[in-house]
Amino acid sequence: MILLRNEGEQPFEFKKGDCIAQGIFSQYLTADDDNPGGFRNGGLGSTEK
Repeated sequence: MILLRNEGEQPFEFKKGDCIAQGIFSQYLTADDDNPGGFRNGGLGSTEK
């Protein structure tokens, strides 16, 4: 998943075959008090507006 945001004045259109992102896979850990089953509000860059 990737979050894209157009901050320009004009609409932007991707064409088939356009390269738009790169990714890096790395290991991560969770904290002891992490609660992944808890309530989640919003998502990537979400302001709920």
